[in-house]
Amino acid sequence: MLANTTRNFFILTVAIYSFYKLLNLNSLTKRTSIFLIVSAFIASFISSVLFLSNWSLNWLCILLLFFLLMKMSTKLRFSIVYITTLFSFALSIITFNLSGIIVGLTLLPFQYGNYTLPWFLIHIVVGLRQFILLYSCLHITR
Repeated sequence: MLANTTRNFFILTVAIYSFYKLLNLNSLTKRTSIFLIVSAFIASFISSVLFLSNWSLNWLCILLLFFLLMKMSTKLRFSIVYITTLFSFALSIITFNLSGIIVGLTLLPFQYGNYTLPWFLIHIVVGLRQFILLYSCLHITR
């Protein structure tokens, strides 16, 4: 359950970051960012506890909670928030999968050495790699 919570937390935080970057919003104050990080942790914990065995309901719950968080934190129209939420969540899932492949190939020699690595730490490394990957993609000059 701890591994699922960390995975959901990193997916939500990267989705929040990409949401603000896609809309080019600079109104992210310290109070708003603390509210979004705490609510992302609470939402990831709730979704991992409620839908531990059903993955599709887990992703649907995360997407719905992410949409509600973005609608509450911004004063934008419904259609803009809806479309940007879908794009940023998809971008977050894609970068999570790519970073999972990169970290998985990096940790492949440990698998042959019969080492046991905790999933919690692996998800933290994947989440940090996900943020670095998305940050580098969004800061390419045009």
